[in-house]
Amino acid sequence: MSFTQTPLHAALAGALGQELTPDVAAKIMQAAVDTFILPGDGPALGGAKIPPETHAGWVIQRERFSESLEELQPLHAQHWAETEGYRSSEVELLPMYGNYMARERRGEQVLITARNASGRLAGCLLLRLAVSEHSSSWFAIEDQLFVARWARGAWLGARLLRHADHILASMGVREFRAKAKHANQARRLFEREGFKAVATELVKFI
Repeated sequence: MSFTQTPLHAALAGALGQELTPDVAAKIMQAAVDTFILPGDGPALGGAKIPPETHAGWVIQRERFSESLEELQPLHAQHWAETEGYRSSEVELLPMYGNYMARERRGEQVLITARNASGRLAGCLLLRLAVSEHSSSWFAIEDQLFVARWARGAWLGARLLRHADHILASMGVREFRAKAKHANQARRLFEREGFKAVATELVKFI
């Protein structure tokens, strides 16, 4: 009987004897996604290929979440520390990266990054794509918009949002939603980029 080695088999074999660090776990999760999750037909798999944008030495471009995960993890931790103070005493940061990578393979996620001239990751905009059950149309919702402290002052947040506009338009996605936490000035940024406040989100811990 023949045996076909899957990406998951290879990842588990390569991890034998290693400490289960976040990087090793991410590679195993990606291998599981590659083995069991078939590519979907979400809008992120279509649309025109939008070229990278350069701005005063910065490069704004779309990247694959699965290929940038190791660099993204420190930004995720910084973002949580800065914006989630209202719930950090109730819940801890435990990202389900396997779900993110599966969503990317289904064409339901877009990652846009900002890097400096040497390629260092300075910021990211992560978008989820979903279908409205009310209008049957696709929309994008901002999952995370963050610029590292050392890179602030160069309007990278605005550049990330504008690049997202071009990418979403090429996919036929017309509705772009975002949440602005009270812990930062994100609302001012979103409103400057054409977003309108339409609701107030309330949270209670039980």
